[in-house]
Amino acid sequence: MQKTIAIIGGGPAGLMAAEVIGAHDVKVDVYDSMPSLGRKFLMAGKSGLNVTHSEPIERFVSRYGKRRAQIEPMLKQFGPDQLRQWARDLGIETFVGTSGRVFPVGMKASPLLRAWLKRLNDSGVTFHLRHKWKGFLTPELALAAVRVASLWDPGGENRDMIGLKFETLDGEQEVKADAVVVALGGGSWARLGSDGAWIPALKQAGAQVEPLRPSNCGFDVNWSLYFRERFEGHPIKPVVLSFDSFHQQGEFIVTKEGVEGSLIYAASSLLRDEIDAKGSAVMMLDLAPDRSHEWLVERLSRSRGSRSMASHLEKSVNIKGVKAGLLREFVSKEDFSHLQPLAHYIKNLPIPLIAARPLDEAISSAGGVRFESLDDRAWTFARLVVFNQRIFVGITAQNCIDIFHAAEISTDRNILDSTLMYVRRLRFIPRTSILLPRNASLRTREINIHIRAFEFLNLFIHVITLSVNLHTLMDYCHNPCSVFSQ
Repeated sequence: MQKTIAIIGGGPAGLMAAEVIGAHDVKVDVYDSMPSLGRKFLMAGKSGLNVTHSEPIERFVSRYGKRRAQIEPMLKQFGPDQLRQWARDLGIETFVGTSGRVFPVGMKASPLLRAWLKRLNDSGVTFHLRHKWKGFLTPELALAAVRVASLWDPGGENRDMIGLKFETLDGEQEVKADAVVVALGGGSWARLGSDGAWIPALKQAGAQVEPLRPSNCGFDVNWSLYFRERFEGHPIKPVVLSFDSFHQQGEFIVTKEGVEGSLIYAASSLLRDEIDAKGSAVMMLDLAPDRSHEWLVERLSRSRGSRSMASHLEKSVNIKGVKAGLLREFVSKEDFSHLQPLAHYIKNLPIPLIAARPLDEAISSAGGVRFESLDDRAWTFARLVVFNQRIFVGITAQNCIDIFHAAEISTDRNILDSTLMYVRRLRFIPRTSILLPRNASLRTREINIHIRAFEFLNLFIHVITLSVNLHTLMDYCHNPCSVFSQ
């Protein structure tokens, strides 16, 4: 019997999962709540679809900060060069812009998405639109329990499947699949489909989930009324933004609420974390990145005659418009009138940020399923826990939650022995680590399996996520565990 995979979410993550899984002999169904697929992807392409960056790979992976160790191995397998080749295979050529960013020729997302969806349709992937996921049919058992018989006969008609609930135009519908990939994105731009509503269902299913927070976002600044009305929408360029370990040249714009733009987005995670920890953050701007402090002092020291200070700034050091406005906004009148302090602030202007913009306005989201719940391949992590006489394997991943089968231990000693033999064959637990007293007192109809205190359980199970070998789940165990009967 052909296995079925349900992919929840029709954005780039879900579509890529469908493409990779669809290359195997399985039936792939993609469910999305919106009337069409890839809506946020299309929105990202309105002002030019930046698909990746051409910078050296060392610099590229360094941008992932403290998560570099988890992300770098994946980028080595599928990085910027592979992504450009993937687009080329779809008939979409790319080019490197002056900033080093990579764009499709034509700049738009729609031609790439159309070609991608056509290839998926041709491969047999089925799309179900206006299907909003409402959770698992049995949330308390959402990590999936199947009978031991299913392990012996994984292709049999009696194998248990994972039940899903969807809200559709025709009412609530139920769907069952052998495995589920949850690719529902973050919580920004909720009107385009990714609203973060999946979090309660996955938490209830046992996933470790961090709250969603804005990423690649703007920040609030307490502008004066004059500055806000005079300079809203003005670009500030070129400048160098410094904060903590971040030091980069670029540009951003003044908004009614504060600041946003590519340079702000690049530093946003550091700034957001500082605000979360301390209630505010102060970024430093160099308004004259190509000039030294000494050069500024020398130029500003020249006689200005009858010119105003604003005119002198413009004529002598080319500080004018919004840059001059920033100096007036954050430099005291006394310092503004003295050359040394003024030159210092041109090179080191503090801009206090009071809050990140709301999640719904952000380009992307931080948070979600925790990396700590993943294995060393950053794909899946499985944890063995005991619940109502059942052993469950809970499997989570950052943007892709694979829910597979585990075994229900029940009936008598023969069933248990057979299960342990099956487990050993998969190299799940070494034979010598199974400690089951032969004189154990066993109930007639059921056996309770207890795992000694959870902190002693370090059971790591590899799952080859996209191999679709759904029932050969258990690969190895770092530390042996002891199993006792009650």
